[in-house]
Amino acid sequence: MTRHLVPSIAAAFRLLLLLVPAAAVALFLAGVTRGFDFTDEGFYYLSFAHPENVSDNQTSFFIFGAKLFALTGHSIVAMRLCTLAAMLGGTLLFLRGVGQFTAAFAPALSPDREHRLLVLGSALAASLLGFAISPPALSYNFQNACCLLAASGFLLDACSRPRTAVRLFDSGTIAPLAVFGALVGLEFFIKFSSSLPLAAGGFVLFLLVGRQTIAQKAGAAGALLLCAGLIAAIYFGCFQDMRHWQVGIFGTFSALRDSGYARTELLRYGREFGATYAALAKDFSIVWIVAAIAFGGALALRRAPRWQARWAVLAGVSVLGCMLGLILPEYLFGMNDAATSFYSGTLLLLAGVAVGSGLARRDFHAPSAPATWRAILAAGFLFLLPYVGAFGTNNAIHLNCLYQLAPWFVLAGWLLAALDHVWHSAWPSRLGLLLLTAVAAGQFYEGYWIRPYRAGGERPDMIGLTELGSPSSTLGLAAQGHEFVVIGRQALEAHGFRPGDDLLVFFNLPGFVFAMGGASPGHPWYFQGSPRNYDLDLMRLNFIPVERRRRAFIVRNSVEKDWADFQPYLRQAGLNFPEDYTLISPPMTSPLTRVPVEIWAPKARLAPAAGSAGAR
Repeated sequence: MTRHLVPSIAAAFRLLLLLVPAAAVALFLAGVTRGFDFTDEGFYYLSFAHPENVSDNQTSFFIFGAKLFALTGHSIVAMRLCTLAAMLGGTLLFLRGVGQFTAAFAPALSPDREHRLLVLGSALAASLLGFAISPPALSYNFQNACCLLAASGFLLDACSRPRTAVRLFDSGTIAPLAVFGALVGLEFFIKFSSSLPLAAGGFVLFLLVGRQTIAQKAGAAGALLLCAGLIAAIYFGCFQDMRHWQVGIFGTFSALRDSGYARTELLRYGREFGATYAALAKDFSIVWIVAAIAFGGALALRRAPRWQARWAVLAGVSVLGCMLGLILPEYLFGMNDAATSFYSGTLLLLAGVAVGSGLARRDFHAPSAPATWRAILAAGFLFLLPYVGAFGTNNAIHLNCLYQLAPWFVLAGWLLAALDHVWHSAWPSRLGLLLLTAVAAGQFYEGYWIRPYRAGGERPDMIGLTELGSPSSTLGLAAQGHEFVVIGRQALEAHGFRPGDDLLVFFNLPGFVFAMGGASPGHPWYFQGSPRNYDLDLMRLNFIPVERRRRAFIVRNSVEKDWADFQPYLRQAGLNFPEDYTLISPPMTSPLTRVPVEIWAPKARLAPAAGSAGAR
């Protein structure tokens, strides 16, 4: 029987673990009107504002974002709040399903309301980690994470439903499983590389864990497929023509198959896994050694329970001290894939300690073997979920796990609850969850407030009120970003530029097009500075009607050498640069790359203005 903490101490833990995510949300709200990233975030909002100019169909996130952006009146602040609501809402739906599952199969892993509140606070803090590595925009990563977490919650809910009378269609099971199917169908249009393993793995889990008959599971599978098909029908009826979608998605699949891209990426993921866990073996070496000594001592003292308990306290303090003093500083402030590595290392440590404690205490009994195996299968599902959400990324796979890390915090809560049960103490779960939540909050603070993604400074310094887009949103920018936008807008407006006019920006600065209220014809982001993209972007340029292409303003964002290497591509696109263009901007510097930026207007566009001001 687990001994509970003194009520006042338990209340203090509850308060701390709920205050931490609340403070993180308050910090998000304090910075919601500050900062703007001219690369990725600019790409997202430019795609939302002009979805007709997005030529790729690997993801339809911009189509969903465009609908919401229009509903918010093209407000960046409102879209950021929607992103926060999506992440918190998806996490809460996920936690609801986890609660149903644990209550049905493993109540010892969620023994009381207090423990559930602690896991809730910890998981909500984890759901904010995506904002530490990317701008707070409703990107495909955040849309994907929201769908994945919510879908997993409904799946676990369906798995936990008791078997009813022998009917083919059990409404209690079909309802949550149908929602799971609908969310997987939606996720397919956002990130198909994540939706496919989620659908396959989720249904396998349901077949193995669900208590329904085989016939009922077959009926539920039909409902799942029906709802996924319904989402597809709604999508093609309301969002995009099927023929247009087919061209893009089939072209993508063909390119992936013919180029060997998928095989190359899988090999890369394998190398990343190997390197990450090899680094964990090295970086956590002192912890593994202390844990091994602790296990040996606990095993030796198993016939002396009182001394074994005292040894366990000493061992726990030693392991925790090693984590805090030697391991945590290496991982806390580097907002990269190392941040996720800390949590995976912690999970491995907790799993080892839980198993070792059970062996030392001879305390492996469970309510029933089927319940135990169901919990183990669900634990494996929770461990894989962040990787499923990250699958298909061009970034390090451990980095993209940060968008949907709440399942790992739930899994940590389960392992810590198992330690509570073995040692008949409530301290392991309280201290462990508080530590994990504090680490997550510290990483969020560092990545969102101190070093926000490509925002050009710390958020507290972003106080220059700047109008971005058309209709405009007012955000606070750092001094250099504010000056950059104002100078660019004045130069363009003085030479006949109007909202909705075309701007071709070379290279990686799509946010400038959005900030000016312009459009990027054919594609939001041209020539991202990588030569391997040049041929593809040249093809995109050539798809733009010739007259529209030649009347677009050109923004040059590069050093002289890179521009000299790139200029022949403009010739191939029928753009006679610089002969047919006039430099219209004073000296400007990119707030992101610190390289010179120049705005050029086509002479053919400016010529009529001599006789009639503002003629176009």
